Amino acid sequence: MSDRTMVRRLAAVLVGDAEGYSMKMGRDETATHRQVMSDLEQVVTPEVLQNRGRIVKTTGDGFFAEC
Repeated sequence: MSDRTMVRRLAAVLVGDAEGYSMKMGRDETATHRQVMSDLEQVVTPEVLQNRGRIVKTTGDGFFAEC
């Protein structure tokens, strides 16, 4: 690969996890899942997109994003 074709990019990486997720799932699985998905949709995703980033992966109560 020559220097003329190489593209370098600086990225910020963000990993998030919901506090108390397992305990809350034990109490009310449906409500906990809805709340985590709502938080991801209404809070996390808009902030990541506003900073020209993307959500790379979500798993249960966590997410991985890059900006």
